Amino acid sequence: MTEQPRRAAIYARISLDKSDDELGVTRQQDEARGLCEAREYVVVGTYTDNSISATNGKRRPQYLELLGAVQRAEVDVIVCYHLSRLWRNRRERAEGIDLMQRHRVSLLPVKGTEFDLSSAYGRAMAGLVGEFDTMESEVKSERQRSQIKQAADAGRAHTGGTRCYGFDRTYRVEPDRKGKPKTVAVESVNDDEAAIIEECTKRLLGGESLISVVRDLNARAVPTVKGGQWRTITLRSLMCSARISGRREHTPTDTWKGKASRPVCGEITGDGGPEIISPRDSDKLRALLTNPARRTSPREARKTMLSGLLTCSRCGRPMVSRPRAGVPRYVCTDAPGHGSCGRTAIHGERTDAEVRDRVRHALSSRELTERLARRSDAEPDLVATIRDDERELELLAEDRGTGEITRAEWKAARTPIVARIESARRRLAQATQTTALEGFVGTGTQMRERWESMNVAQRRAVVLAVVESVTVGPPTPPGNRFDPARLEVIWR
Repeated sequence: MTEQPRRAAIYARISLDKSDDELGVTRQQDEARGLCEAREYVVVGTYTDNSISATNGKRRPQYLELLGAVQRAEVDVIVCYHLSRLWRNRRERAEGIDLMQRHRVSLLPVKGTEFDLSSAYGRAMAGLVGEFDTMESEVKSERQRSQIKQAADAGRAHTGGTRCYGFDRTYRVEPDRKGKPKTVAVESVNDDEAAIIEECTKRLLGGESLISVVRDLNARAVPTVKGGQWRTITLRSLMCSARISGRREHTPTDTWKGKASRPVCGEITGDGGPEIISPRDSDKLRALLTNPARRTSPREARKTMLSGLLTCSRCGRPMVSRPRAGVPRYVCTDAPGHGSCGRTAIHGERTDAEVRDRVRHALSSRELTERLARRSDAEPDLVATIRDDERELELLAEDRGTGEITRAEWKAARTPIVARIESARRRLAQATQTTALEGFVGTGTQMRERWESMNVAQRRAVVLAVVESVTVGPPTPPGNRFDPARLEVIWR
């Protein structure tokens, strides 16, 4: 009886294919196919993952297809160029060896010996060789992190990966210390993108929300660095980057590994290239956009100007927008759990117009503009105070985690630090709110024209720059008539 030829599946993978021409995986396939012909195997499938790393557990579609073929008992042997092409990750390797043991599938590397995974010796050897592959990746990663840290400490800009928005990258060849040619990346400011960054800086420091700015950028078809649409997380990362202020920052992996996510802001290590915005504005943005109290849930941009800014005179609770029969209104909601009386309502559009007119009138007075000018001069050490106190909280948490202090000691030490941070953030927010008035204040005609060109979030930012709150009094008879006297504006 003639023995059936073994069914072989070929797997090829390369971690990074910069040119995307698949020449690397094609070479692997050709050598694997030559080995199959020499051994008279029948190739039942070829699986290729081009430009996908196997180190970090990233999803490899063709590898998953290969595992499916193993589970369906369609494969007797997997042929790959080297075992590291199949696995670099310990977890994937252990799961793969277990699956192939159960289905009696062996591994045959082109560069190496066959592993019979049905035997203890074969599994042990595959695990041992694979562990050296993993170690090779980890040592390379450690070496690269050390190099990045050294460059960060020296203030040299990181020029790997995708270029940073706001900068162009060019390359030139120059001799190294030994006189050999070396390619060096040089960054310069991209004027068009820098103008967008400067605009976003003014709007965000002026109190406009991230989602509002993002929607506007997408509506104007302003592309990201990769040509796509903006998202709040993309804009937040860009505006928190120290790079746009000509500085270098570094976030060591060991400071956040095991946590939910990488921190948006790293440790500033020095100057690192051309700047688009000032370091002072950058520090303000970093403090503002990393404030834990900032609303970050995925909601739509605001549709009403005064929602949450109006206060009910009866119960002192904020009023919200609640249209009725298509008529915009601000109401003191009676929803359970809000502690509101639900007895106050006022016409939305007329209230917006009345507050708008009072704000424009107030901005034409010398007294208010002088007070705002004094407030815009923020304490220079506010950002540093916030950063230092946040670091104190981290150290305190580490002491609590290691058992050096008790829970009671931790709470006692934490309370005043949190109070200082909140106070500094409030003072910083008050100082930066006046940014919304830049380019708005002028003659009555100019302010009217500029107001009409603004979106809701921008108008709200202007109002917040000068108004602390607006108290809405009870209705005066007859109840359906709008009475401006019900509005009491409390100026900042």
